[in-house]
Amino acid sequence: MNLYFITNLHKNTFYFHTICYTIKNPIITAIPVKIAAAVVLLYCCQDIFVFWEETMSVQKVKDYLKLYGMEERLHEFSVSSATVELAAQALGVEEARIAKSISFHCDDGCIIIVTAGDAKVDNAKFKAEFGTKAKMLAPDEVEQLTGYRVGGVCPFGNPPCAKVYCDVSLKRFSKIFPAGGSASSCVALSCEELFDVSKSIKWVDVCKNWQDSQEKG
Repeated sequence: MNLYFITNLHKNTFYFHTICYTIKNPIITAIPVKIAAAVVLLYCCQDIFVFWEETMSVQKVKDYLKLYGMEERLHEFSVSSATVELAAQALGVEEARIAKSISFHCDDGCIIIVTAGDAKVDNAKFKAEFGTKAKMLAPDEVEQLTGYRVGGVCPFGNPPCAKVYCDVSLKRFSKIFPAGGSASSCVALSCEELFDVSKSIKWVDVCKNWQDSQEKG
């Protein structure tokens, strides 16, 4: 169950009923008030839609991990884990252990680079490895090409057009935490497990800024 969106769903349900009452109440005749209430109602409905969509994404990841006997590795939070910083706070670990999935354009789809939370893609290394400039997907392209919304992109069960690569910056750690399909979930894996389960094509060295921190464990 998506704990983060369940928490917000209760809040939005209250707002939903309150706004519906405002719109239908014959005593409230001010048109601007009703228009404002309708706009907020649409916002609540959008949030509810996101809840269901992300719940389905998490279930997709769980079903995918079940093929490897690893469905118990997926964890959900009552807080957001949409960024490296938030995910590290939710888990109580250093940011470098968060395995972020960054998506880039390629000729026939996209490339997903799974890298350590403290690493940044090096444009020169990327071009040397892939023969093209590092151009990230636009937010409105991410879900179509990776199978997941921004904030929950992970390297599990992606569409055939998405090619996954793991960056060597992850190899410092015995346990790492990629997203679990939503903005409030993660999966606990070793580097070897991540490489196998994600069906990564190969290990690559396309990042910078992580070499100063060589702590392992």
